[in-house]
Amino acid sequence: MENKNDKKKLIIPIALIILIVVITEVLLFFIFNNKEEKKEEPKKNKTEIKEEFSYTPPLYKVCDSDSCLHVMGTIHLGNSKITNLSKKALDVYDNSDTLVVELDVTEATIDTSKYVNPDDKTVEEVAPSELIEKLKKFGEKNPLFAYDTIKDYTPAYITSYISTMLYMNGGYIQPGVDVFLLNKAHEDNKQIIALETIEEQEKLLYGWNFSQEFTLKQLETSIDNYDLEKKILKSLFDSYMNGDIEALAKAFSDDLTANDNNTSEYDNYINGMYTIRNNMMTNKVKEFLANNQNVLVAVGAAHVVMDDGIIEQLSKDYKVERIK
Repeated sequence: MENKNDKKKLIIPIALIILIVVITEVLLFFIFNNKEEKKEEPKKNKTEIKEEFSYTPPLYKVCDSDSCLHVMGTIHLGNSKITNLSKKALDVYDNSDTLVVELDVTEATIDTSKYVNPDDKTVEEVAPSELIEKLKKFGEKNPLFAYDTIKDYTPAYITSYISTMLYMNGGYIQPGVDVFLLNKAHEDNKQIIALETIEEQEKLLYGWNFSQEFTLKQLETSIDNYDLEKKILKSLFDSYMNGDIEALAKAFSDDLTANDNNTSEYDNYINGMYTIRNNMMTNKVKEFLANNQNVLVAVGAAHVVMDDGIIEQLSKDYKVERIK
């Protein structure tokens, strides 16, 4: 007898799969296409500078008494100008021996079938009726939200899909700085070090470690605050491209506040998503410095610019200089 879950996997539109997986599915698509195109291109010693608009993302030189390295804050998706990095930023990449990223998405694969609700239940059988009504009304106002297609998925996965819609509606659909640098690193045969695995990120993104009550509350919060999140996202990208670190940190903080669902588990979520990972990344930077490794650490900007982030922690013991 044919398994119902198998049937569901067959009818999911490719575009939906690309959308829902926020970072990894979108990034993988562009990486593999770019790698095919670049096989026929001659290798360049230096990164080509575009004559149009360029900017320097959050970028810092960190030194101890013996060596220096660089830390860059990235955004995973963006608009058409997101990869127009300045000469200073590109020089830092060119002069680094190794690129360090959160996740090497060229090695990542995701099986979307595991995010279908267990026992062949739809979200209507998991969520309260009031939340289902909100989901349906949300779908009526937002053409990208196909309720009949996503209803078979877990609440945490649907929340990630709504987050992706924010990027799509804002025009932030291009692969971001980290993917740009990964593509360059592969083209240049530069060493790549990944700080995390896809399994570690999935646990946070899709709620593996949290109760169903928490993930349902997160889903409801994402619907209630959708319009507010659109404004915050625009502020985040504008401040990132303009080099306004203070405004960028505030946008990240506002985003955390908007998503706070007033549950005890939210603190655990933030601790896992930021605090623990910030500490891990900071310790890795210290290891690179101790080993005199000439690396460019390119990780999510929130980990770089926020309170208790990588730069704030490193500033206590190392010489830190911002590159503008």
